[in-house]
Amino acid sequence: MSDKEYVFRNLVPHQRELDDLIPNIGGLGDTMTNVFSDKRICFVGGGESPIYMNLHEKGILPKSLTNIDPYARKTLEYQMHENCHLVRKDFLKTYYQNAFDEIWAMFSLPAYCENLNQIKTFWKKSIIALAPKGKLRVCPINAKLSIEGTSVRADYSEKQYEINQKIIQKLASNIPINAQDTFNPKRPAHTAAATISLDVPQSEKLAINRFVYNEL
Repeated sequence: MSDKEYVFRNLVPHQRELDDLIPNIGGLGDTMTNVFSDKRICFVGGGESPIYMNLHEKGILPKSLTNIDPYARKTLEYQMHENCHLVRKDFLKTYYQNAFDEIWAMFSLPAYCENLNQIKTFWKKSIIALAPKGKLRVCPINAKLSIEGTSVRADYSEKQYEINQKIIQKLASNIPINAQDTFNPKRPAHTAAATISLDVPQSEKLAINRFVYNEL
């Protein structure tokens, strides 16, 4: 087992509950049932978080939940629920098109991306994977997380925020998205999150995918 795999499996908090994530999702209030019910949710780097069961406990019934995480282990949750899926791959190396109504990237990517090309790849893969009328929820967009030995280093910086904002602004200048920042004051350095709403009909999504694939 590599140092990186050891850290992600044993040290990084890989069992976050839904209530831990809600403050970073932003703007939901008591509307979660309407927002997430009957939706295809993708959880990027979800580890072994029992999100599917957490949603059910709140009376929220998503159409499916797909956790894309190369280090996660298959827990009982995946065996009990046929609509709960684990894909043990690096999200940056996957390809989904119009597959998800909700994509959550919480304390995973792009914060763990190692260079600008990987950050661009994250946004490219996410927008292409997002279905029309879908939402991409990313937190943090103002931090770079890295593995040092057997620990995680978190650097909150204006530079990291500007890198992600520049990509979001390029997207907003060329395709019909609505981008909204939210800040969680309970987190270090006021953790910034971004919610991208892709408010387009199915007929326009192919052209958007082509633009994102070729130009981002």
